[in-house]
Amino acid sequence: MLISVIVFTFNSSDTVLDTLNSLTRQFYSEMEVLVCDDGSTDSTQVLVRNWLDSHAHLFVRAILLPSQKNEGICKNVKKGFSAARGEWIKPIAGDDLLEPEAIRKFAEAAELTDKDVLISLLRTFGGNTRDVSIMPTAGDIKLILAPPDLLRDGLINRNPIPAPCVLIRRSSYEAV
Repeated sequence: MLISVIVFTFNSSDTVLDTLNSLTRQFYSEMEVLVCDDGSTDSTQVLVRNWLDSHAHLFVRAILLPSQKNEGICKNVKKGFSAARGEWIKPIAGDDLLEPEAIRKFAEAAELTDKDVLISLLRTFGGNTRDVSIMPTAGDIKLILAPPDLLRDGLINRNPIPAPCVLIRRSSYEAV
């Protein structure tokens, strides 16, 4: 089952290599990597191109989708999701890190479900790696698991689902 990992970047030169290197620790062979850059004015695109030259062979497909100018997150996301070929899409930002084997674990869960979206826990950290918290919180998880009408009402006030926690079935995204 092919999983498309889409890395969204904009002036991410300080963090993008850590993000991309975390993809090499997934130990999942059916993964494509798409880096969607939203017109970075720093060295992000050069760093990504160099990284792809050295690491693309590790993935089914690995490409940079650059923009000539900054068009905003919505257009960048649409560009990446439209280019994805995987049955499932895993969006992350150019300053996110995936835990080792996260994609393999997502794939195993995806094989066992008929759901269209999977949500994992997220470990956050600051400059001090001991500064760790886990999201979503227990209250957020209760809302996420609530019946659709209650979840919709909760989402009106705030989104308790951190984007890096999500795996989305591509066919469902396309249907929406």
